[in-house]
Amino acid sequence: MCSFPTLWHQDERFRESYLNEFPGYYKTTDVGFKDDDIINVAGHRLSTGGIEEVLSAHKDVAECAVIGIADTLKGEVPCGFVVLETGVQRPGSEIERECVALVREKISSVAAFKLAITVARLPKTRSGKILRGTMKKIAEFDPWSMPATIDDPATLDEISGALRFGVWFFPSSDSNTNDTNSMAGDIMAILKPRMCVCGHLPI
Repeated sequence: MCSFPTLWHQDERFRESYLNEFPGYYKTTDVGFKDDDIINVAGHRLSTGGIEEVLSAHKDVAECAVIGIADTLKGEVPCGFVVLETGVQRPGSEIERECVALVREKISSVAAFKLAITVARLPKTRSGKILRGTMKKIAEFDPWSMPATIDDPATLDEISGALRFGVWFFPSSDSNTNDTNSMAGDIMAILKPRMCVCGHLPI
């Protein structure tokens, strides 16, 4: 049983302002919003938070972040960065394929989710917020500046390196690496048009 103070000689106004709108609850007059990006993939509006929820359900994924990367054909395509649980010994490429399959199963092929990249950690502010906006700028080669609140600036270099690795260093095609090379081709198709003329991804 809880008791609340009232307004001075205005009990009815107190009830109208704080108790009547939500019976059984106290209206704090405070508001919160879910921080969730919506991307447009071939005319379908998809929640990056929804994709992150699916990726987080993978037993080997500790945390993840999904961003939308501009694509000339689909408008945007999702790209997922996943951090593995401590002690996982399996190859990252294997887990990446499983993540792609999991999103296809839970959300469907409409999500066009083909880019899962394992990273050691995600860039965050000192308060723990993942810097998805900066990650998106890096992936699209848009100008960006180092956020003043970033916890470790080196994490953004690591994201750039992970994208570069995804483009250039997938193994050559053979009968056992078709899925991996298919993902490599998808990364190439999205990122290569944005590369500088020297043939290297800018950092």
